[in-house]
Amino acid sequence: MGAQCWQSNAGMLSLENQEKGKILAVQSNQEKADAVAKPICSKIKEIQQETGLQSYHEIAKELNLRGITTPSKSCQWAYSSVRNVMQRNGSLC
Repeated sequence: MGAQCWQSNAGMLSLENQEKGKILAVQSNQEKADAVAKPICSKIKEIQQETGLQSYHEIAKELNLRGITTPSKSCQWAYSSVRNVMQRNGSLC
């Protein structure tokens, strides 16, 4: 019975390792999102400096006019996408 239990659990991660894996996955996703947001933030800063635009709606409209693609390569920037990028990390934008 003991060997059978060992065999059935042999491929399973301990709860501690599962939690470590989740933390590492979240960190990796955050790093990837930061890397995507960084160049967009520089474009947003450029737009703000050139035009004085501040609202998410105005910035989204300007990004669309300039043909700057969204991270997901969708056709149009939405105000919520601009907000998410700008709030991603206060030090980025």
